[in-house]
Amino acid sequence: MIPAMIASVLILYWYWREAQPKPGDPAPGSAEALRRELAALNARLDGIVAKLNRR
Repeated sequence: MIPAMIASVLILYWYWREAQPKPGDPAPGSAEALRRELAALNARLDGIVAKLNRR
């Protein structure tokens, strides 16, 4: 049972480390992150609209 508890703590720690923002990236939920995500979505939408207009 102890090895299972240790393994679960290690897995949670690994997941937490992977979820941390990388240096230079904005924090999740910050205004800058939301602006970047919105810009990426707008670019995708523009691409879809362009494809539909070519038909």
